[in-house]
Amino acid sequence: MLKKIVYEGQQTPKCYGLAYFKHDAGYAVCYPIPINILIRVWLKLKYGLFKIGIEDIYEQAFNQGWQQGWETAKRAYNIKEQ
Repeated sequence: MLKKIVYEGQQTPKCYGLAYFKHDAGYAVCYPIPINILIRVWLKLKYGLFKIGIEDIYEQAFNQGWQQGWETAKRAYNIKEQ
C-alpha cells in the first residue's frame, strides 16, 4: 500500500510528500512524491478549484471589516488622506 498516514508530531517517511491533511482527524496523508502531486491536483479539481472557498469568504469579511474600521477611525480622529 502506497498511502502512509502521519499523525501530528511524526516525521514524514523518506521520499513521501503530503497529499492532503485531514483537519478533523488531525493527520496527514502522504504518498510517494510524484503521486502526491497528482492526488493533490485531482482533489483540487474535484472539490472546486473554481468555487469560492471558505478561506476566501473569511478573507473578504476581514478586509471589509478592516476597511469599515479604518473609515470610522478617519472620521473619529479627522485623519486626512495624503
